[in-house]
Amino acid sequence: MLGLICNPAAGKDVRRLVATTPVVTNEAKAGLLARVLVGARAAGETRALYLPDPWGLVERAAELAGVDIRLEAVAHPATGTWADTVAAATAFRDAGVGVVVTLGGDGTNRAVALAWPNALLLPIGAGTNNALPLVVDGTAAGLAAGALATGRIGRPEAARQRPLVRVVVAGQDADDLAVVDAVLLRPGPVGARALYEPTALRLAVVAGPDPTATGLAGIAGLCCPQARRDDAVLLRFDGDSPVLRRVVALAPGLTAVVGLAEARVLTPGERVSGTGPGLLAFDGERERAVPSGATVSFTVDPDGPWIVELDRALRAAVVAGVLDPDPALPARRRTSSS
Repeated sequence: MLGLICNPAAGKDVRRLVATTPVVTNEAKAGLLARVLVGARAAGETRALYLPDPWGLVERAAELAGVDIRLEAVAHPATGTWADTVAAATAFRDAGVGVVVTLGGDGTNRAVALAWPNALLLPIGAGTNNALPLVVDGTAAGLAAGALATGRIGRPEAARQRPLVRVVVAGQDADDLAVVDAVLLRPGPVGARALYEPTALRLAVVAGPDPTATGLAGIAGLCCPQARRDDAVLLRFDGDSPVLRRVVALAPGLTAVVGLAEARVLTPGERVSGTGPGLLAFDGERERAVPSGATVSFTVDPDGPWIVELDRALRAAVVAGVLDPDPALPARRRTSSS
């Protein structure tokens, strides 16, 4: 069974006002998800559990796809916040969902990981920086998702596990996590939540550095080029007397110069810390205030989400015979969203 989350708020934050970052419309998301459903059905999947939203994006996608997949909505009082995604991920885990398909950004996938840290994810980019999600064709993604959801291929042959960052603030009960980056910022208002001012950065721990990405994952990849994609990188920022200065991409269409006092790969199990006052941001969004004098600890957890690698998954599907023709299904399906 598939789990489906399509975040209507993804790809619409304040960075559209400060950079040339495009808006990802709800219609585009519904069309992309329709193609996922077409692919998943062709690979043999017939059921999906999904998170409903006020715009009915999943229902609209099913209408566009026109394929025989039985949809079941998660029973949860809607709050219009990330808590809805956390509740959906909990329901997916408890229902035995085989793979979770998300349409959103890094924050959407963080919300899934809050409930199900080592979930099998097929994250499709519909957010801003999309350091974790994949920018892929929905039809091919659906073929892979269907093969995984039916159990005809498994995690080891189709996905890789990546670390996540766990964060503890001394004196606060609630621990937290990030799937890409956890950042200690200078004190200030939460404001629009989205992170785009380089002068606010103090310390960051980044899981999955990638020089081709935007945001903190890209900064880590550019400032610590020896890091591998499954490493975690420590960045300590210093704009006054840096040992390293580099031009980076903060968001699509937004560059800046950052100064760092330190940029290095963390060893497994290593813990780093910072001290308040400040703000904590997780996967690109300001979330929590840190009181003056409070210690913030960052630890890399290797048991993070499994991310589908589309090329490996589709090759495994071929070997397993998943993509052999089914006489009961049409060879081609074209939707109005194609």
